[in-house]
Amino acid sequence: MSRRSATHGWWLPFLLALAIQSAALARADWSIAAGGLFDADAYMRLMRVQQLHDTGAWYDSLFRRSNAPFGEVLHWTRPFDVLLLAGGLALTPLWEFPTALHVWGVLVSPLLLLTAIPALYWAAQPLLPAGARLHLALMYLFQLGIAADFAAGRADHHGLIALSHILLLGIGLRLVAGPPDGRIALAGGLLVAWCLWLSIETLVAVALLLSALGLLWLRNGQPFARLAVQLNLAATLAIAAILPLERSPAALLAAEYDRISLVHLLCFALQSAFWLVAAQAVCGRWPSRAVWAVAGGGAVLLTMALAYPKFFLGPAAEIDAEVYRIWFKGVAEVTSPLVGHDPVRVAQRLLVYFGVPAVGAFLLFR
Repeated sequence: MSRRSATHGWWLPFLLALAIQSAALARADWSIAAGGLFDADAYMRLMRVQQLHDTGAWYDSLFRRSNAPFGEVLHWTRPFDVLLLAGGLALTPLWEFPTALHVWGVLVSPLLLLTAIPALYWAAQPLLPAGARLHLALMYLFQLGIAADFAAGRADHHGLIALSHILLLGIGLRLVAGPPDGRIALAGGLLVAWCLWLSIETLVAVALLLSALGLLWLRNGQPFARLAVQLNLAATLAIAAILPLERSPAALLAAEYDRISLVHLLCFALQSAFWLVAAQAVCGRWPSRAVWAVAGGGAVLLTMALAYPKFFLGPAAEIDAEVYRIWFKGVAEVTSPLVGHDPVRVAQRLLVYFGVPAVGAFLLFR
């Protein structure tokens, strides 16, 4: 494939994504003119941003129109709110702010999908030739989960999370495939902090990147320890800078598990200490590295367990048991596709979630 095709090949899936989103919007069972949106979360998001616009109370996360008269504090953070607010303000020359915010709320996720296509091409460049990246982008478009995350009218952070995951994948592949580059590691650390600020849901993708670095260090030694030091220190410093942006001074030291907090700062500070020792003091062949991985990693886990034992229960650690029983365990986004008593439904979920990637892997690597 020519260099020009390799550079511009993403236009085909880009235009296809535009056509798919336009068709989905035209066939939606809700109306933009009537104030329609994808789901209840989208309405809550826009009302949250409207509240921020009207009051300017940046640190006020209490959503008063839910769980009245007490209100509800959500796990959402400010990055996606800012994106919605900026888009709504940009459209105020055309409409009043509430209408402008609604129009932007309808369009924001499809526009994020259009951004994700060239990002996917960039991310996969170290691994796949241009033709294979075209196949990858096409398969990406035809997964139901992706279609839902980027759906028109879904004014929620899922599309931005997916885009951030793509960028994280690109950083990870460059750390693995290329010569050791501290600039990429520093960029990776900043991106890790951004992902955690956006949503703790990204912690799984972050953990995969960190695990890959750890395995490469075990196998190949010190160059990857130095990269891990740079990445973790950058993430730690960025998280320290983010905390006063997201949390009020009174809540700065509070431990929360479903949004970025002091818990996650300690986690990355401990990892930074682990890697500093690994880079400076752990030399020799892989058995010595394995010993430090067990001893030092165990010390990190033990410290986290002593300081914040609920960390290992996941982001839902502090959700009330009754709320979890009635509502949370039925949320599809946090439910395993293997959960259920009906084997047919389980098989359907497996096909939906893993069918296209399985076919894609076969086509890419046959």
